[in-house]
Amino acid sequence: MPVTRRAGDSVPHAAPRRSSKGVAGEKRKKTPTSKNYHLRVDEATDHLIEAALAVLGQNRTEFLLTSAKVRAQEVLLNRAHFTLSSKAWDAFEEDLASPAVPTAELIALMARTPQWEN
Repeated sequence: MPVTRRAGDSVPHAAPRRSSKGVAGEKRKKTPTSKNYHLRVDEATDHLIEAALAVLGQNRTEFLLTSAKVRAQEVLLNRAHFTLSSKAWDAFEEDLASPAVPTAELIALMARTPQWEN
């Protein structure tokens, strides 16, 4: 069915056609497929995120993905659960209570000036 437009109607812009060729006829590198997330954000949260973006100089995608990755790692690491027998637990506590025997490598490492102090 044809679409009729009147003077003053806005015309949707068509996305540019993409070709499999890049500059000077070279093929573009294929990138792994990614997944899209669509989020609904209240106004206060949006303002908070925008303020953080301005401070960090990141775009929204970088910021949200980095934040989500960090939080996901925290959640997973905090869920680690270890089960030990009574004997293994006693050995573990004994190892924690005993100081480590310094090796030549450890002594050399501890004698170095940290990079942030150079």
